[in-house]
Amino acid sequence: MPPKSVNDILSTRIKTAKNAKEDLQNGIKCKVDKCEFRGKPNESIYDHVIKEHNLHPATYIKHYAPELTEETALGPFNRDSSNYILIGGYLINKVDTKGMPVEGTNRLVTWPHPVDFKFDEASIPVIGKVLSSNARSLLLEGETGTGKTAMARYIASTTHGRGQPFFRINLDGGATVDQILGKPTLKDGTVMWTDGDLITAMRIGGLVVLDEISAARPEMLFALYSLLDDDHMIVLKDKEDCEVVRPHPDFRLIATTNPRYGDVNYTGVKELNPALKDRFEPIIIRYMHPDDETEYVSAVTGAPSQVVHELVSLANKVRNKEVSVYATFSTRLVMDLAEWSHDKPVYDIASVLLPGKMGQEEGSKILKLMAGVPEFRDAMQTDTTRRRRRKHTTADETKITDEHEE
Repeated sequence: MPPKSVNDILSTRIKTAKNAKEDLQNGIKCKVDKCEFRGKPNESIYDHVIKEHNLHPATYIKHYAPELTEETALGPFNRDSSNYILIGGYLINKVDTKGMPVEGTNRLVTWPHPVDFKFDEASIPVIGKVLSSNARSLLLEGETGTGKTAMARYIASTTHGRGQPFFRINLDGGATVDQILGKPTLKDGTVMWTDGDLITAMRIGGLVVLDEISAARPEMLFALYSLLDDDHMIVLKDKEDCEVVRPHPDFRLIATTNPRYGDVNYTGVKELNPALKDRFEPIIIRYMHPDDETEYVSAVTGAPSQVVHELVSLANKVRNKEVSVYATFSTRLVMDLAEWSHDKPVYDIASVLLPGKMGQEEGSKILKLMAGVPEFRDAMQTDTTRRRRRKHTTADETKITDEHEE
């Protein structure tokens, strides 16, 4: 039998993908032994194999339906099931917002960007393991602007399908124990207890992000110990009845911190107590791969990919110490420059932003590197700017000049 040609192979793959897509639309047929189940479009094959065959979805995909791996994957997490999510081989129950109190529905978040957050593939199994129960918590450690809080927001908005109440608490020295746990308040002559954000999230099943945990006051950290250890509870000692609060099954906790290594000195960052750090599952958050970062920033900001590509390239030279600049060039800064550049050349925007973000000396070094890049010195060539520029030119199209030229 002659070997298949490239066209035959491609044709087979296209047909297989088309059939798998039609199966998804019509309801997937179960492939376990002689099972006759075929789900309706709003039913999930994963719910079926869990209940009827006692199979984990990852096991079902591996042994019975490997074609589902890509066909049902939306972003880094599988969101095909109406009741479950598959993350790194771990099964996660979706949050049910029906009957949720207003304290929760007011905190529901959505992912505001047209592209999924770009995860480090190696971190997904750890995220799945932690999110599969509320027994452990995540600690995200990485440079400023790497997307630690954005990752947490993505998890809250996406992995739980319908969204999860999202509480962000900044612990950089300004927060107090009262703000996270609560305090007695006087209302109409009566002393009443008012829950803090952490306790509210524990009661309703929210996702809490403790930003900059390594900069927190000692009393803030001590308040977390009993929640993070085997007791898994918080005693409200200032409340009259000393209520013991245990977390809702959907409650999740993520802490973030900047590193204490490298050339950048983060003010107020202290070494995290080993006893506290041991209660977390730590993940080192690195900057995205340059291609992923370019795609992500372009999609979020709408800036042309060639401009974003040059910004990401410059940022990586700074991050990898290929140039003598001792400052942080974060993804957040790349996004700021790309977003503002819709109105002016990137260089003009950078000359205003960089000295304030990096300091005059380091900002000047970056500007010198940017000066020789045409994409940074020219105005953005989007359709909008072309139309705007055309309105202010003479009838002689050959004499059109750019107001930003020097």
